[in-house]
Amino acid sequence: MSLPTRSRGTKSVALTYDDGPSDKSGELVRLLLEEGATATFFVTAENCTQRPEALALISAVPGLEIANHSYTHPNLTHLDEPMLEREVAGSKRAIEQTISRRVALFRPPEGQHDVRVRRAVADSGQAIIMWSLTSMDWKKERRPYVASTVVRQCRSGDIVLLHDWGTSDLEASRAIIRRLKRRGYSFVTVTELLGDVVPGEVYRGRVAPWWVFVRRAQGRFVYWRRLIAARTRRERGEHD
Repeated sequence: MSLPTRSRGTKSVALTYDDGPSDKSGELVRLLLEEGATATFFVTAENCTQRPEALALISAVPGLEIANHSYTHPNLTHLDEPMLEREVAGSKRAIEQTISRRVALFRPPEGQHDVRVRRAVADSGQAIIMWSLTSMDWKKERRPYVASTVVRQCRSGDIVLLHDWGTSDLEASRAIIRRLKRRGYSFVTVTELLGDVVPGEVYRGRVAPWWVFVRRAQGRFVYWRRLIAARTRRERGEHD
């Protein structure tokens, strides 16, 4: 199994899938193969132990990248030193032993990290990989808009946050890939996007910082607009 040759245009984006491997990982891998896209899977060691066949499938496809997302997905900032070492370095060792491949990228669960976490990640020889664009696919009310959210806001150099869940919307991923390809994007792994990374450093893609600021401002505006609209509807209902 191998991914089709990717055309490397000037616009590149890295799709990342957290929390796997899941019962749907096989379907997600087949989708990526069909669409000629690649991605980086941030897996937990616990799920790798429970679903070794799914991890083996991801690992067997050239062009797909496997990265570390902790052992059991806790908030790392709340852990003592031994537990923090297990979640950061222990998970790295467990994943590497399973796939016989070096793991150099780490994403803290829910993006939570502090000085202690960054030190532990650095000591383990990993870099912290955050994201510059979130699909909001963990919010049930946002799932119908996952594809449109990503495609509308995507810029070259983005690291896109998605999830490899048993209930994840595979069609949203298909729509994202097809629509971005029509806009001239090529798909790369996080390593291909960033190049060499420094252990302990935090990376959020290669999109311009000013655009990330604008994107966050737009998100807050949309949130408050919907909140005001919902309140207005409730008030009108009370007066009717």
